[in-house]
Amino acid sequence: MKKKLLIIISILLFIIILIIYTYKLNNKFYLTKKYYDNYQYKVINHKKVEKMISNNDSFVLFTNNDFCIFKVPCDNIFKSVFKDSNMTLFYIRFDEFKKTSLYKKVNYAPSVLLINNGQLITYLDPNSDSDSKVYQSKKEFRKWLEKYIYLNEKDNLK
Repeated sequence: MKKKLLIIISILLFIIILIIYTYKLNNKFYLTKKYYDNYQYKVINHKKVEKMISNNDSFVLFTNNDFCIFKVPCDNIFKSVFKDSNMTLFYIRFDEFKKTSLYKKVNYAPSVLLINNGQLITYLDPNSDSDSKVYQSKKEFRKWLEKYIYLNEKDNLK
């Protein structure tokens, strides 16, 4: 009897883990519709960021100091991918970014933050060895973005 119960519990745990893993694999999200089919590199301030968060917008935010520590200027890479995808990329200077609620979680730059329904999902970490290649390669940056967001609002429509 105990063996059967143990087998049933093991199978249930396996199924639960499989469901969680599958969900995490396909946890991509769409940006707010108006940020597709409209390439802009839009400079904003902390008040605009907070308004977008309170409106539960889904958007991409780039923050940077006046200098970039990477060999290839990362802002050019980011702009290029967004231009190719015809999407809006929001930019905020780091001194202005410090006034946002996001600064509690991301307190260094340069960084790209992915916001879904007003919630920070992930961001690029300039102190991370694994993220450093993303800052320096258009292909790697695009691949990183595609793990989290749909680069075309018509992707995965049912």
